[in-house]
Amino acid sequence: MKQTPEPPKSPAERRAAIVAAFCLAKNKRSKKAVAKKAYADLSARFAQSYVKSTISHIRSALRATGADDTLFACESKGGVVPDDLYAELNQQKRAKLWERHNNLRPLDAAEHKRKVMSLLTSDDPHLLALGIMAATGRRMAEVLLTGEFFNPKGASVAFAGQTKTRGATGTRQDAYRIPTLIPGEQAMLLLDKLRAKLAKIQSCAEAHERFAGQLNLKTKRTFGLDWTPKDLRAAYAAICYALKTTKKTSPVAYYSEILGHKLDSKDGAGDLDTPLSYFVFEVVGHWSPDMATYAAAENAETPASKPASGKRVRPPDKNRNQAAKNTKAKPPNNK
Repeated sequence: MKQTPEPPKSPAERRAAIVAAFCLAKNKRSKKAVAKKAYADLSARFAQSYVKSTISHIRSALRATGADDTLFACESKGGVVPDDLYAELNQQKRAKLWERHNNLRPLDAAEHKRKVMSLLTSDDPHLLALGIMAATGRRMAEVLLTGEFFNPKGASVAFAGQTKTRGATGTRQDAYRIPTLIPGEQAMLLLDKLRAKLAKIQSCAEAHERFAGQLNLKTKRTFGLDWTPKDLRAAYAAICYALKTTKKTSPVAYYSEILGHKLDSKDGAGDLDTPLSYFVFEVVGHWSPDMATYAAAENAETPASKPASGKRVRPPDKNRNQAAKNTKAKPPNNK
């Protein structure tokens, strides 16, 4: 008697099974049938937000194999996913965003600094990774795999290896300078220390599967039950803006600049929509930095394309993002 194969249990196994079935399909008609079934099965079992996230992961996995992911796009773009899914989720997102902007959470900068500094001295790679994420505002995958810090100056570094670009026009695929909540040289050395502790990571998907659960848990244990790793990025942006010695730039434009959001390909104007998701905190208290160090960081030059004074331009990490290679950095726009 033929046995029915056991359905995948973990999210990774579920996604891998869908990707494998799609790639094995011999023609567009059969591939479309796989995509339709996958969407129907996910919709019947999970919340809309989870369905959207899973489809996004599936599309990334398909692109990584060189396969066309269009069939998993929304219907208006040639896929099988109803446009209503994205419209409804976007409406829910806007409502949550409005509520958040009217209920900012207080962030005690001094207490936050104490926690971050404690993380940065930890020998636990999960805690050290959280500390680097909090001090530099970089995403998990950027800290664990793709990101590079180089040419430190004061409380800033040049950064390359931005994720979530998908190669799209205007996304930050160059190197650009970011402020850091610790000396830039220290940030660069701590990233090297973390990478030396980690077993080799092959992809962003692997980094997510291996670390996301533990990082989420330890974020809550360290900062509070209402915190997520994304909140570390929001707190970083809020504190950096509070530390700025000049306020000619609006907080929205400044967040966009230091978080590396999309630039307009024609006039270089920054994305003023995405940063709105990072307005979570109202900073109270003081981080107590060396303000001269931050002034130096604000006046730092564009990341150099060649080593200066014998300092390396790129750290010796061979796993860096391909999009960040052989690119020229652009100066931050503080106007």
